[in-house]
Amino acid sequence: MTTDTPGIVPVSKPHRAVTGDLGSDFPDRNLTPHSLTIAFTSFKLFKTTDQQNTTTLPSYTVFDADPARPVVVSLTTGETTKVDENNSDPSRGTYNRIEYGVRYIEITIPLCNANDSCEDHRLRFYLTGDPDPDLNFTPAVGEILISRSVNGTDFSWISQSQGLLASLDLFPITGGRPIDPYLIPSATLFPPSGVVNPLFSQSLTPVLEINEKPDKEFVFTLNFDLTDLFFYDNTDEIDLDPGPDTFHFNALADSNSSRDGEIQRDCGADLTCRADFWPGIPTVTGVSVTQEDRKN
Repeated sequence: MTTDTPGIVPVSKPHRAVTGDLGSDFPDRNLTPHSLTIAFTSFKLFKTTDQQNTTTLPSYTVFDADPARPVVVSLTTGETTKVDENNSDPSRGTYNRIEYGVRYIEITIPLCNANDSCEDHRLRFYLTGDPDPDLNFTPAVGEILISRSVNGTDFSWISQSQGLLASLDLFPITGGRPIDPYLIPSATLFPPSGVVNPLFSQSLTPVLEINEKPDKEFVFTLNFDLTDLFFYDNTDEIDLDPGPDTFHFNALADSNSSRDGEIQRDCGADLTCRADFWPGIPTVTGVSVTQEDRKN
């Protein structure tokens, strides 16, 4: 598994038409994160059994992990991470798609202050509500966490009313959950159902044909595109919050300098002043299958 896109420095990119945030009048911007971590709960293959391709049961399971102990893969741009799993042989047939389950997705993004100084923080969101024994808490589906320290795992909940900056101090994961935890906007990231779905499906093109007992290993490669994966309202591009760098996510600045990451703070029911942000779902730009000599 690898990522396709560069993401070494903070950049601002034109937002895609599919993004938006409930009518806020702040400019919509996107950042490409520095890294990607995916906690996989399953990886399965499906094969064609009839012309209508109505197969719903997996034909071959590469792995099906305990949700509390997913297969965690950390990716950096331009590097491939290999995961060795099932060594048994798939049955004969034509395999035309894969399906994988995801427990959580984590990206690294730059948080900046009013002095144009930026530091990397981890942003994680959960696609299932299973307990997380590593962090000793049970998330809500779609809940977003942010690391309190640079590149740390000392996560904090995010409160909608308090905003991101205050949440780093007020709601550590080891303390009390806010009454209004911030969730990813499922209607935007999971259209048209509007429901967070932890299962993802990809077609195999060309299909994988297995006619007899294979004498080699099959290697499936997924390329994840991180371009514009993080969305935020850039309050510094308007006269209200003229920032020193208009294309940084100035979430570490107080509201006198920038309202990036303020969410509903001081806004009440006024959706036009909320400064939203959220991570996206990484796009798989292609699935390829190769064969390698068996190791044993």
